[in-house]
Amino acid sequence: MDNSFDSLLNASAVPQDEKVQAFLAQSKNNRNRCYELSEQVTAQVATDGKMLQKYLDVQSTFDRYATNNALLILAQRPDAQKLGDYGYWRDHGFYLKRMERQNPVLILEPGKTYKGEIDFVAINGRKKCFIQVAYYLAGKETIEREFGAFKPISDASPKYVFSLDRFDYSRNGIAHINIVDFLLGKKDINLS
Repeated sequence: MDNSFDSLLNASAVPQDEKVQAFLAQSKNNRNRCYELSEQVTAQVATDGKMLQKYLDVQSTFDRYATNNALLILAQRPDAQKLGDYGYWRDHGFYLKRMERQNPVLILEPGKTYKGEIDFVAINGRKKCFIQVAYYLAGKETIEREFGAFKPISDASPKYVFSLDRFDYSRNGIAHINIVDFLLGKKDINLS
């Protein structure tokens, strides 16, 4: 066995038992399922006004969740008011039925926010733009989170933040657009 420093950093050099491998396979399967669900719901939200309203309702309930996770909640449990694992509910005095434990709501990376996470990248041929979506830009923290997601992106393509706010929060070359105006064709986006 190689005991060099490089081999210690190589994850494949660490033996993994069957439980770990099964967990990793299940996690990968769940992640792929989340991506598929997210794509399906995104297509529905983009083409159906009622689904858009349902999405906005879910996003307003789970305002600290990423857009992708709000779409996943919409797909799996649109009437949800709170999410938590088994321990969370037990600690709050609730007990889950066995069927509920076997059918969890899947989301991607719960509780983690990564700098540079962009909600949407619109691409048409070689042209593209980056889009962040928020229900309302209520407070400095929300504004910084939505506009700050673009900081690590050096690409010169247009960047947009969509929300229901009427006030124009545009800053640092990032355009803020009222989503209703966009959907009614009053405002447009550019791809470059």
